[in-house]
Amino acid sequence: MKEDLLKIIKHYGVNAQQRQFAEEVFELQEAIYQYIAQKEACENIGCSTIHVDKCKERIAEEIADVIVMLKQFQYYYGIE
Repeated sequence: MKEDLLKIIKHYGVNAQQRQFAEEVFELQEAIYQYIAQKEACENIGCSTIHVDKCKERIAEEIADVIVMLKQFQYYYGIE
């Protein structure tokens, strides 16, 4: 996995991957805010938790993306 992540960062370049990393962090933040808003709405109007569960799934996906990007930079900068 380490070699694959290093290939990706070398292929696209550090600057491009830094922008991608910032985008992934933004998407995670957005998913968290959406979860908070959806949870509050459900508590106020008593809707089903299906929307909240979908928000949790999105958070999990975004966390996975952020972890991959973190690993890229961890390996690239030799931080282990």
